[in-house]
Amino acid sequence: VSQSRYGMATLTSAVAHGLAAGDWITAWLNDTNFDGDAIVHDVPNATTFRYVRVGANVSSAAIAASTAAVAVQKAITVYTVPASTQAVVSTLTVANNLTHAGYFSAYIVPAALSATAPPDRTIVFHRIAVNAGESYNATLGYTLGAGDRVVVPGSHAGMHFNLFGTELS
Repeated sequence: VSQSRYGMATLTSAVAHGLAAGDWITAWLNDTNFDGDAIVHDVPNATTFRYVRVGANVSSAAIAASTAAVAVQKAITVYTVPASTQAVVSTLTVANNLTHAGYFSAYIVPAALSATAPPDRTIVFHRIAVNAGESYNATLGYTLGAGDRVVVPGSHAGMHFNLFGTELS
């Protein structure tokens, strides 16, 4: 019996979410069926979106208006390697300007990744906690090809990211 490793999760918010297919998000609903870093697969309307997740399809869930800004946080593409260029990314700095702990993940996304494909990426960090008012610095040393991206989902909008390195022509 063959079983798919990936399924879809559907979320509906009380307010317009502003997401598009291909956006990276962090879902944080305190529900293991929905929580995690993901790629938005499609957007049926202004308040509903679906994303690829590991596991079977899960039924839809509603996001309360009071938690919509925290429950689904759009990931940030910190850097995209320009065409005909390589880059060596050396340091990632994360600052938490929140009054409570937050977390982040970091991925290297290959240039050829389809927005609708399962999340094929290189995990650099997965759910690293950063205490309130503190920062996290990491030495990376990855060489990236043209079009590759560094994507960093954070748990809240108060998480800020800087990436340092060198571009090679």
